Amino acid sequence: EMQIPTRGAAKYQIKKLSQSTANVNPADKNRLFCMVPFIWRPTNLPAYHAIRNTWGKRCHILKFFIDPIIGDAEVGHYNATKASEINSARKANLTIPNDVVILHDMQREWHTCNSGENNRKSDETCRNIWEKIWRAWVHVVYGPTGGFRRGVAIKVHEETSFAFKAEWFVKVDADTYLF
Repeated sequence: EMQIPTRGAAKYQIKKLSQSTANVNPADKNRLFCMVPFIWRPTNLPAYHAIRNTWGKRCHILKFFIDPIIGDAEVGHYNATKASEINSARKANLTIPNDVVILHDMQREWHTCNSGENNRKSDETCRNIWEKIWRAWVHVVYGPTGGFRRGVAIKVHEETSFAFKAEWFVKVDADTYLF
């Protein structure tokens, strides 16, 4: 195991990658993990399907990372962290497939931006891409149960971490074509 130095009291332990790839077929040593930050609303669903049907097939693991707030003004906004709103979202044809990861615990407001003079709120929509990407990387390292608590040493498990399932990681926007 190796310790990753961090600021503060948290320490992270990761098994050496060489241990996890010792028995891997040499042909599989260039596995690609593709992470796509995405906004789950009806107008974006054609892009989701296009990615899955084109360059997404080249990824060994393809995951779309979304905010917990899904939808738009036309079909309504739904909080995907609440079971009752998930059912309402399904009725609005906003079913979330298995390759879509809802990034829970987003801390920044998704519906207003600070912009302009004196950082006043504007009507522009922000989806806080920095926090989304940070939480996506946390998901990649810690897996579906990911996250961490301050002051507690967290062990990264090879079985649940995507960090051991690929050698290459790429963040690709939905409007980008990857090779």
